[in-house]
Amino acid sequence: MMNYRPPVCHAVRRASAFLPVVWFILLGLAAGGCSRSEPLPVADYRKSPANLNGNRYVLEAEVDAQLRAQENVGRLISVRPLKEKGRLAVFVPDTLQANLVPTQRYRFDIAVRTGGLLYVSQLKKI
Repeated sequence: MMNYRPPVCHAVRRASAFLPVVWFILLGLAAGGCSRSEPLPVADYRKSPANLNGNRYVLEAEVDAQLRAQENVGRLISVRPLKEKGRLAVFVPDTLQANLVPTQRYRFDIAVRTGGLLYVSQLKKI
């Protein structure tokens, strides 16, 4: 007796050939490839911080001063963006265990949170 095989559409065969490529892309995104490296649009942020709520950006800036600190919570610091004039306040949580000193330059990975808070998720000295 012969084994019966239902006919398979050519489009299904072609699509299945691309599955390894799709999985490779998805795995790359899951491994952190989807992190945003777009610079913070400082002018837009200053104009309307609420419009950027939930977005993630990169900010290269120089530490200016510590504005406020609360033990086991974090610090609010003033920074000077390297490519913009003026200052911004960013929140650095204690979990990052950062030793920030005025005039040091950092690349901050930030998220814009409710109320326009610039919340630092990662930082690296530059």
